[in-house]
Amino acid sequence: MDACPADMLLQALLGRAGVTLRSVAAAMRLDIRGGGRTPAAAYHALPKAAAPSGPDPGHYRLRYDRLDTLGKMSIRRAGRMHHLGVGAHHARKRVLAVTDDTTITVIDLDTGETLSTHHIEPAKNYWRNQQRSPGRWPGLR
Repeated sequence: MDACPADMLLQALLGRAGVTLRSVAAAMRLDIRGGGRTPAAAYHALPKAAAPSGPDPGHYRLRYDRLDTLGKMSIRRAGRMHHLGVGAHHARKRVLAVTDDTTITVIDLDTGETLSTHHIEPAKNYWRNQQRSPGRWPGLR
């Protein structure tokens, strides 16, 4: 009498190291609630977590501070002190400094107005306001 293909498969699986009759039966058992699928098939059919698609939101740091009497603030970055010149007419204002990888933006907390934008230059100690033109009298150019 010839053995059926399922019996031959079972004998081949049981001949392998680490395979038991219980593990074979569990893999072949049908899930009643899963529409006749095996537990392994039901598991693989579930949606899996994936990395978010789209642009990377980036890394931001927020700092709540008050400008000094000259309209400047200091920030420590990578173990070094850097100074931001926001403007003397903004002296003593409460601000929010939003820092990303390349830029620091200083925003007035009371009005939401962007007071200054500074490019991060690690070699320099003073980062000037990029919204104003450089020079002794910046408003004249």
